[in-house]
Amino acid sequence: NSDLFKFSPYKSLSEDQMNAIEQYLHILGKEEISNSTVFVQGSAGTGKTILAVYLIKLLLSQVSADDLSEYANNKHLIDLVDKVKSKVEITGTLKAPMKIALVVPMTSLRDTLKKVFRSIHGLSANMVIGPNEAAKIHFDLLIIDEAHRLRRRKNISGYGAFDQTCRDLKLDINSNNSDELEWIMRSSDNQLFFYDEHQSVRPSDIDKERFLSIKSTATVLELKSQMRVAGGDDYIDFVDRLLKVDENLQPWKSNNYDLEIFTDMPAFIKALEIKENEFGLCKVISGYSWEWVSRKGTEPDAEIDGVELYWNRTNKDWVNSTTDMTEMGCIHTTQGYDLNYAGIIFGSDIIYNKELRKIEVVKSNYYDRNGRVGITDDQLHDYIINIYKTIMYRGIKGTYIYCYDENLREYFQSFID
Repeated sequence: NSDLFKFSPYKSLSEDQMNAIEQYLHILGKEEISNSTVFVQGSAGTGKTILAVYLIKLLLSQVSADDLSEYANNKHLIDLVDKVKSKVEITGTLKAPMKIALVVPMTSLRDTLKKVFRSIHGLSANMVIGPNEAAKIHFDLLIIDEAHRLRRRKNISGYGAFDQTCRDLKLDINSNNSDELEWIMRSSDNQLFFYDEHQSVRPSDIDKERFLSIKSTATVLELKSQMRVAGGDDYIDFVDRLLKVDENLQPWKSNNYDLEIFTDMPAFIKALEIKENEFGLCKVISGYSWEWVSRKGTEPDAEIDGVELYWNRTNKDWVNSTTDMTEMGCIHTTQGYDLNYAGIIFGSDIIYNKELRKIEVVKSNYYDRNGRVGITDDQLHDYIINIYKTIMYRGIKGTYIYCYDENLREYFQSFID
């Protein structure tokens, strides 16, 4: 359950992940290339973050073939690492270490990874930074985790600081490329983006067309193996088709993954408490369909079937902050994290239209103000669907569901026990 274990660079990588490492080291080590831009694409749970941590440890530590003895091509891998290190500028008689940082756009995940880096020999917490810090100095390599959460100048807090960073980099704040993606490009020789366009959840996220303009001339590597969810790719595909209302979808059946839907909130909470006592690291996550009134007082943010619910009481490392199942997390405090069981509340912002046989969103019941201003209804629909898909992918062992809308509950029940 510890983050140090989950993100440890001492864990064995899958064949999928190791192939990506080897391909990337080939790119970095090419003599004729001094600058490179690479995208690693993979859906939620394909092991993007652990791959990023592993790569940094590999490039900044003294690693021998014996340290990688579980890999058949370990000697070749070490040769590739040495070749990359040999390209770093030599000052006097000492070879300067590569200046590398891991850029994490979300505050909560960034704080968690700082703690992890602090506990790993050869790494330090100051190697985990935000986009604003990345723009202050120049790096040999920037690795960007959850790159789909990099921001543009739209629906953000702190326009002043954002604009000042753009001015420092000689960017026109009115141009289309005045965003955190451009900050990264200008502040590094090499960039490695871990990216999934389907996990973009807010208008402030840089849109996929902007990323496509960079990807069109970049190298793209793929991660396909599902490393988190015990239900594997079948579960990922099931959730995607369920939320698209695919007419050919078949009911969920699996001996490997516990997917259940609940009809009353007390039973939902009780079931998660049992799993928390058994496994730990179980959490309730909801769409942003209740106003956050508890941040200014003691009143609950929602009450369902007599159960009082509160939004997360901290934004930093929330998944490790409480075992209270009546405290709800949101997309911003859980994206990028693993849970043993995830309890997902489909709130009043999402409903099922029986007549049209499709899922709809209710803009007036979506309380993330920066998430709904200045966009079309279709765009809001896509963001909210992405939010629910992303939080449905958090649970390693299982996912429990409660639907506020009765029609949506009935629709889900036709595919889930």
